[in-house]
Amino acid sequence: MEKDSIDYKGCQVIYWTHEKDGFFIAEAIIHCNHLDDDKIPHISGKAFTNLGDAEKYILNEAKTWIDAKERSIAKRQ
Repeated sequence: MEKDSIDYKGCQVIYWTHEKDGFFIAEAIIHCNHLDDDKIPHISGKAFTNLGDAEKYILNEAKTWIDAKERSIAKRQ
């Protein structure tokens, strides 16, 4: 299980995939100090037959979480 990471809007998204029963499942954690969150979110993905689809799904989920968190903070200010 090799981990990789991307930077999105100043947040570090660390993601990895693993195989189970012939399917690829991706997971991610998000480190984002500027979003004022005490918890480090962990996102689990769906099972895909294609590794690329699993990675694309988990990165889209992470980006969606970051965008939603930013909108939530903006509404409070």
